[in-house]
Amino acid sequence: MVQSFSPTSDERELGYYAGLLASSYYFAQLLSSLLWGIASDKFGRRPCLLSGLFFSMVTVVMFGFSSSMHWAIVTRFLSGFLNGNIGVSKTMLGEISTSATQARAFSYFGFTVGVGGIVGPLIGGALSKPSEKYPSLFGGSSLLAEYPYCLPNLIVGAFSMIGLIAGFFLLPESKKWSPNEKQFKLGTLFSKGSANKQKFTKLREMSVELSSSSTAVTLSDDVTSSDDESVSEEEQTTPDTKLSVRQRLDILRRDRGVVISCGLYGFIGLMYVFYEEMSPYWAFLDVENGGLGYTSTEIGIYISIGCVIGILFQLLVYPKIANKLGILKAFRLGGFLTLPGLVLLPQVPSISLALTSNRNLGTNPLTWILLICAILFIQIGGELLFVCVMIAISNSAVPEMMGTVNGLAQTFVALTRSAAPVAGSSLLSWSLTNGLSFPLNYQFPFLVLVVMGAGVTFLSLLAPPSLNIQKKEALQKEAEQLLNEKL
Repeated sequence: MVQSFSPTSDERELGYYAGLLASSYYFAQLLSSLLWGIASDKFGRRPCLLSGLFFSMVTVVMFGFSSSMHWAIVTRFLSGFLNGNIGVSKTMLGEISTSATQARAFSYFGFTVGVGGIVGPLIGGALSKPSEKYPSLFGGSSLLAEYPYCLPNLIVGAFSMIGLIAGFFLLPESKKWSPNEKQFKLGTLFSKGSANKQKFTKLREMSVELSSSSTAVTLSDDVTSSDDESVSEEEQTTPDTKLSVRQRLDILRRDRGVVISCGLYGFIGLMYVFYEEMSPYWAFLDVENGGLGYTSTEIGIYISIGCVIGILFQLLVYPKIANKLGILKAFRLGGFLTLPGLVLLPQVPSISLALTSNRNLGTNPLTWILLICAILFIQIGGELLFVCVMIAISNSAVPEMMGTVNGLAQTFVALTRSAAPVAGSSLLSWSLTNGLSFPLNYQFPFLVLVVMGAGVTFLSLLAPPSLNIQKKEALQKEAEQLLNEKL
């Protein structure tokens, strides 16, 4: 698509413009994700999700009618700015699941992403330029000839419309608390009675101590005194709904679990968008430049293989690993698994040429075997990293602030993702044109990815163990432990 806009005559520079187009979407999410998260805390998850589907439907159709690079960038920006569904949907998943079921619940999220990764490229590749590919069906359409990419985008827009209609009638609201309704009641840990009243009084005195390590804990007076003194309306009001954006961020920046989980998400986003934007461009390069010399069809197969691996892993394997190891250990396993795949991938052309005489790597069986091995490690490692960090983010937040925390996480990852496409494609272009030898030749961007994979694994060692379970459960255990120590 970018090539059809003719932004440059040198095909080695196309990666820069493709990266610029991808970055516009993530830059828009950088500006809006936190606002969508706060809006979902205030107004509910359902209206935000439905709004996102509506704007997604409109902007994807606008993108399909792009006739210039400028218009394509503008419409992608609007698509990212007006749709906060990634963060809001993860907030909803966190609310409807428990620590025991969240591995399975979030694996479905990864499953849908994998399905989209297969279906999306297939629709785009099969239905773009339909008047040229299927002249007997669409050759007489001047609209499709003038806008060769509108048909696949119209179909994707129709999917969004179906989702909007289905959501309007079938999607319930998961945010059950309101400003005058206490959601998280540690007082329910104890039954009513004069003996337990003393325990609860001590627990209430420790609320300041607990809240310094969390975002918000409402200690309710479910345990009443002998004269049944009622709690004032002001005490029953959930404090977080009254906080400004600045106050919310000030609270969250002091929470180690929130900061580390959001930071890891941003780091992983940088790493994998860097990889996803660069690797198809690398596969397209001819063998003399260190690439695979693949056609667009072969690149589509290469990408689809990774998506199929991801889907099968999410459905069949991930929940078992996460439940067995815990979220943080499973995350570190994912970081380790990416490393051999990233080391092997750029070596595939040279190994294939050294061991076989077939220079057409698209039909070389050894090339495909090596490629699948590399993709296997990279894809499985990535699935572990992304799903585990999404659960960790959800576990770092109390219910009243979960939308804000997920919005903050999306802001972090949008910041890195907005830079990653341009950085990845530009770095590969530089490595191809600098005339330098290893390690600064075409393999340099892959070495950078290896360093990123090792770095994100190391950083996860700083994450608090409490991220393995939901925040409300962690705080309940902390409260019980403090009571046992201080009573």
